[in-house]
Amino acid sequence: MTLYPITIFLSAFLLFVIQPVAGRLLLPTFGGSPAVWTTCLFFFQGMLLLGYAYAHWIARTQNRWVHFVVMALPLLEPVAYFGATYRPESPTGRILWTLLLFCGPQTLLLCSTSPLLQHRYSILTGQTPYRLYALSNAGSLFGLLSYPFLIEPWFRLSYQMVGFLVLFIGFLTCYLLATRDRVATPEAEEWTAPWRPALLWILLSALGSLLLAGTTNQMTQEVTVTPFLWILPLAVYLIAFILTFESEKEVNSQLYGALASLAVMGAMIVQSLGISVPLWVRTLVYVMALFTGCMVAFGELVRRKPPAAQATAFYLAVAFGGVLGTAFATFAAPRLFKSYLEFPLALIGCLLVRFLGWRRDGQLALARYLVPALAIGAAAVLINRDLASDALVRKRNFFGVVSVDVDRDQVGVRRQLTHGTIVHGVQYFEPDKLLWPTSYYGPQSGVGLVLKHWSDRPLRVGAIGLGTGTVAAWGKEQDVFRFFEINPDVVEIARRDFSYLRRSPPRVEIVLGDARLTIEKERERFDVLIVDAFSSDAIPAHLLTKECGAIYASKLREGGAILLHISNRGVDLAPVARGLGRELALEVRRLVSRGDRSKGTFGATWALLTNNAELLNDPAIQSAAKEFTASEPGPLLWTDDFHSLWPVLKL
Repeated sequence: MTLYPITIFLSAFLLFVIQPVAGRLLLPTFGGSPAVWTTCLFFFQGMLLLGYAYAHWIARTQNRWVHFVVMALPLLEPVAYFGATYRPESPTGRILWTLLLFCGPQTLLLCSTSPLLQHRYSILTGQTPYRLYALSNAGSLFGLLSYPFLIEPWFRLSYQMVGFLVLFIGFLTCYLLATRDRVATPEAEEWTAPWRPALLWILLSALGSLLLAGTTNQMTQEVTVTPFLWILPLAVYLIAFILTFESEKEVNSQLYGALASLAVMGAMIVQSLGISVPLWVRTLVYVMALFTGCMVAFGELVRRKPPAAQATAFYLAVAFGGVLGTAFATFAAPRLFKSYLEFPLALIGCLLVRFLGWRRDGQLALARYLVPALAIGAAAVLINRDLASDALVRKRNFFGVVSVDVDRDQVGVRRQLTHGTIVHGVQYFEPDKLLWPTSYYGPQSGVGLVLKHWSDRPLRVGAIGLGTGTVAAWGKEQDVFRFFEINPDVVEIARRDFSYLRRSPPRVEIVLGDARLTIEKERERFDVLIVDAFSSDAIPAHLLTKECGAIYASKLREGGAILLHISNRGVDLAPVARGLGRELALEVRRLVSRGDRSKGTFGATWALLTNNAELLNDPAIQSAAKEFTASEPGPLLWTDDFHSLWPVLKL
């Protein structure tokens, strides 16, 4: 029986190693959007459901021929992956299709391993298999934590894939040895479960899954889309699973209910305040809300688990609930809500579960009426606030939430574009102010200083990230400004609700798609490349790597300049800019400007990368440059294989 825990642990480890690997491979193609990981979660939870359904069926029928076919499917995966020509149109569809071809067969087999071996174990020993489920989650947790700390820093992606293949072969060997003998097939009636408990299993699992997806979206839109910020919430989610399934008696429902109440209120306050709250406080509060909320939901789930004979049916319901929760966050929420409303709604749902549990146990009589009313009332207020927003425009799609607000300040009436929690452009609508270069692009900003330096000759400017199109205000009639933008909603808003693109003097061109892929196809070179592709306050890490820097350099004219917008409240990107400059053999200057509210400009920090001595010696550039000091972190080079946030976090 020793092979059973080894095989279960190894399968769970491999399942949760392949997930961040697959997500990392997809990021450059899909613009670093938080929805990349949410879609990945949906895929892997969907495969988990298929794996559990397959395990449930195999456990009843013991059809070894079908089982051998499923085990042989991974051998056909390379043929399917490289030979497929079908390409869905939507980003979500392309991610799901790519994942299915890339790792679908392996994932199906890994997902079915734990419930199948637990079923065999319970029949052979007559003991409950639920502790093996905790072991499976421990293997998953070890796989997750190994990736950012033991695997990603030391091994290139190609080596990671080779290592996965070797371990997968080892897993298959253990699996075949563990299942070489037949076991008796239970009677069919042992596998039926009443629909009401099964429905509750599904709902509780869906609540935890929705909270996981909502927390991950909330965290990544405010920092960056990176495996570390995928892994942290998923690890917390798994820890809650492990603690609740390892020993029901150790889960103090009253304690976790009280902690969840505090954490949920804190998370909703922090979400409303946004990035004005320090990064470490935001992260801690979100993680605590996720952990306590999952402990409440999963604690209730474990207290309602069935006898061992119905284990695979129970796991099937849990997996189905996981898929429903993530599917709601991936497909329904972007269409129903104009913001990331699923996060606070999931938090409210966890509170409701705990209070109803207290009412059931007779510990809180008022909860019978008061708590459901409060929870429903809070949810109604949130939904009404989301639907009844006074914004001129508010949209949510695969790439995030964008809104246009109209207000008046000391300068006059203005429109403001916000992506998530960050302003991405401002325009005043008095006739003499329509072409003011505002926000981060004012006369004293890095962009303003560099473009003014070359005001005496025609320029070809590439701008990664459109925003409101404010940068075009710096152009002359003989100039060409080519914007690279991945979000079609931003393009629509910039053209319809702002007038920089149609009123500015230069010829303006827009290329829709991820800049890293589209700029590589450019035939003409640029005098200036402006990289300002933030989604909310999240960093487009794949646009700051060594490999992407090589693309920039190849598209830059002799003596040209690269400008990186490195303003960020949570992360210091100056070391990354310096590392990229050193890799490209370019001088790096940090250009810092102070905001001027009377001109509608904000404080901004830009990194100038160039080998143009004339530009570097411009007095205006030298005046704005802030020297790098010995006490600051040194140059840090990010690559496609590895980019760590730890050295650059502002804690």
